[in-house]
Amino acid sequence: MHRTQRITHDPNYIYLNGYAYGCYRLPLNSVLMSGRLSGKVYWDKNNNGTRQANEPFLQNQSLKVDPNAIVVNTDTSGTYRYNYFSNTPTYTIQLYPQPY
Repeated sequence: MHRTQRITHDPNYIYLNGYAYGCYRLPLNSVLMSGRLSGKVYWDKNNNGTRQANEPFLQNQSLKVDPNAIVVNTDTSGTYRYNYFSNTPTYTIQLYPQPY
């Protein structure tokens, strides 16, 4: 007789289906994830929140990534990148504008 175990979804856990041993439920705070946060910084001249063709990308701008207070800078094309490897589900990115 085949028995199926019903596991309800809980947002504090990640669920992995295994072929040999069934389903695993791991607490999210014990799982390390890797990824990349990236984007571009530009001068929003008209303050509408959408980049226009005449609004340049900004290089050498500093951004702080929290919760770890890591500082990243934009490159010559205005792009910033932050590679992470942690169990933090939420990041905040704050711009510290330099004169342009």
